[in-house]
Amino acid sequence: MSETPAAPAQLAHLLSYVLINREAELMVTVVLNKLGTPVRLSYRKGDEEFGFQSGDLTSATTDDGLRISVSLDVDSAPRRSFSFELLLPIVALGPDSLDKGPVYVFAGGLRIEHFPGAIPGPRQAIEAYPLPGAAMALTD
Repeated sequence: MSETPAAPAQLAHLLSYVLINREAELMVTVVLNKLGTPVRLSYRKGDEEFGFQSGDLTSATTDDGLRISVSLDVDSAPRRSFSFELLLPIVALGPDSLDKGPVYVFAGGLRIEHFPGAIPGPRQAIEAYPLPGAAMALTD
């Protein structure tokens, strides 16, 4: 029995990612809607913990994966600001329940400190984090 492969537009994303870098004490969870758009992101690094909804998130799907960006600022006028950028691999779901995961993934995270002002020097300090984890479909 042969199966017709789905067109690329019909491939769905896995809907839940849990990513952990134990050495850096960093944990990121992401929930996507059925179209693959991020609707929730949780960020915990040490004692810092943030939760974001879709309105706080900026995302774009590229050939490299799903890129999600968010501001980590809690102050309205900080002297320096922080943001977090996550690059998630896109994983296609199959029609069988066994295809729903968990699927082991490897993502990348960047924690960026921004330095405003006109003084000479770098405008950002960037910390890169490997983020291994798992992704799976959520059941209705």
